[in-house]
Amino acid sequence: MAFPSDFLGQENVFSLLVGSVIGLLACSVCCQVHRRSAPAKSKSAVKQEFRNVFAIMDEGRWQSLISY
Repeated sequence: MAFPSDFLGQENVFSLLVGSVIGLLACSVCCQVHRRSAPAKSKSAVKQEFRNVFAIMDEGRWQSLISY
């Protein structure tokens, strides 16, 4: 039976560390690529979404919120 101290040799710990760093870098690159490829919303789509979210407010209230 192998004990944890046998498995956690210096080479294995170093390999796990390097693998973790490479995995995190790959995840970061994938997130950056995905974020750049997402289409930007047009101004009218943003305004429509704002109207949907704040539909319970009257016109003056959400105009003051915009100016704020």
